[in-house]
Order: sequence, then structure tokens, then C-alpha cells
Amino acid sequence: MIRRLASHRRLLEVGALAAPILIVQAMGYLFAAGPAPAPAAGPPTTETPAEPIAAGAPAKLTDEQARAADWLAKRPPLGDLHSPFDARANSPPPPPPVTNPSTPVVTPPDPRGDPKPPPRQLAPPPMRLTAIIVSNDLRMAVIDGKVLRVGQEVAPGWIVSDINARGDLVKVTGSDGQTIELRSRPD
Repeated sequence: MIRRLASHRRLLEVGALAAPILIVQAMGYLFAAGPAPAPAAGPPTTETPAEPIAAGAPAKLTDEQARAADWLAKRPPLGDLHSPFDARANSPPPPPPVTNPSTPVVTPPDPRGDPKPPPRQLAPPPMRLTAIIVSNDLRMAVIDGKVLRVGQEVAPGWIVSDINARGDLVKVTGSDGQTIELRSRPD
């Protein structure tokens, strides 16, 4: 008996939900109410067609467009906007590997007694290593805010000569052969 009451209750719930839908459908069928007719077309509009622009003739700009064009013309160039983390297919080929300069060749003194002064060593510029990025085939270092690869110049006469695989040491070599080691972690 309890089952019978539950099934009757369920039937009443379904009927209460379906009844309004059935009533609306039945009224539409009985009175043939379809979609409302489209409104009658109004009087024809008298728009003047736009004048065709002759090929090669410059179009007249609105004031807002002219201001935007002036603003763009006055902006400084943005330069190279490539991220060093872009796919390698979009990046330029890596620079050729830099070989450490060989040891300087000592030339014998001039027999005329005019000695040559020893080569002047470059004073190393102050350099601050911020980060080292190492992956399978890509090694980069951030020095003084510049993202650099091996072979690129840090300062005039100083290039990145090595970035080790552990990511804790960068070697910078001067044009005179002098080498500076920059560490990411102090020893």
C-alpha cells in the first residue's frame, strides 16, 4: 500500500509539471496560433551611397584617427620584442662558440733597443649576475639586466665565454684574455 501511494505521488508530480506545457501546446493547435506575422516594410530610406574611393587616393582621416596616427608616428621604436624563451624555431641561430684566446706570444725585444710596452689589461667593469637559466640545449645568464648567451657581449670588450651545466657559474672573458668568474651562489 505504501508503494502504491509513492507511485501515485510521483504521477501527480509529473502531471503537475507537464500540465502547463500540454495546455499551451493544445491551445496553439486548436486556435492555429503560429508565429506573429512580420511587420510591414516601411517607406524606402533615402540613403546616399558612399562615394567610391579611387585606387591610390588617400582616404580622409577623422580627427580621432589623425591623432592616433600622429601618436604612433611619435612613439620610439620598440626594438626587438622576442623573448629568449620563445621556441628555438623563431629565434636566431646561436652565436658561434667562443674559443678562449691562446696565451699571448712573447716577442723578443727589438734589437734596436726600443722595447714594446706590455699589452694593457682591461679593467673589469662591475657586473652583477642575477640569474642563470639552463635547459637541455639552452644556457642563458642575466647579467646587469641583460639576458645573454655564450658569445654575446656583456660590456665593451667583455663576452660571456661559458655558462656551466650546473647553473652556478658564468665565465666572462675580456678581449685581452682576462677571465672573470661570476657565481650565482657565494662560496
